[in-house]
Amino acid sequence: MKLHQVRDFLAVARSGSLRAASRELDLSQPSISKSIRQLENTLGAPLFERSIKGVSLTPFGEVFLTRGRAALNELQRAKEEIHQLRGAGGGQVSVALTGIPLMTLLPAALGRFRRRFPNASVRVVERRHDATLADLREGTLDFAVMPLSTMPEGLVTEVILRDQNVVIGRRGHPLRQVGSLRELLGASWVVTRRQGEQAAEFEANFQLQGLPAPKVEVHCESVVGVISLIVNSDLLGYLPRRWVTTGIGRDLLEEIPVSAPIPATPICLIRKAGMPLTPAAQAFANVMTAEAEALAGPGS
Repeated sequence: MKLHQVRDFLAVARSGSLRAASRELDLSQPSISKSIRQLENTLGAPLFERSIKGVSLTPFGEVFLTRGRAALNELQRAKEEIHQLRGAGGGQVSVALTGIPLMTLLPAALGRFRRRFPNASVRVVERRHDATLADLREGTLDFAVMPLSTMPEGLVTEVILRDQNVVIGRRGHPLRQVGSLRELLGASWVVTRRQGEQAAEFEANFQLQGLPAPKVEVHCESVVGVISLIVNSDLLGYLPRRWVTTGIGRDLLEEIPVSAPIPATPICLIRKAGMPLTPAAQAFANVMTAEAEALAGPGS
């Protein structure tokens, strides 16, 4: 198996046709077709199904796609790591962040990182938890900082920040002075993930007080979207308290103290197991952790 064969396979899988892959790689279609045939012969299995509409992955191709992406991503990181160890500038760090990390940790952490790696390229993405975990396993991301309650297979997690969930609304919300959670049953709510931990935490808060969970009007997977909805409407959220005590939310949101806070899912730094981070990625992870420790305060 040769690296150019894996490269050609990934290009065809990504583009869906030999013609598009040849344009992307600036190679002839016959050379790419030959490369794919050689790879299939080496593996002893067909990777693509050919048709007049193009090509599609076989079940064997689907398996090889995940491994092939991970292999090339790790080789690219190895190249960057060697450049960085030799003192060359540049390199790239790719990280997924959610909620609190985006709003409160990233700005200061980026400033500290830039003082050591002024020429490095930093890529920050915000996406669903399942997509983030898949990208970490494939090596598309260096690490992620997000809420997580269990250790996923093949990944290493470290808790860097803890918080408590509270009811949050916009400044001056008409229900800000109600005296109980029961009085909020008729309110409209937004949760940050349609399924999973945050929705379960939301329902658990009502169940602890013997109340039915109210209807969720909006499921939103974007931090900017959640803030915009709460600030510009009467929607309520059940979110970590730091949404109203730090960052941009401090001046736009307020806590509605109608129930005893319960622990939120801890925020973790997550990376692929068995693979060290590049010097630049490790430095960025370190400053994110340091900012989390500073935010938590002494004794946390």
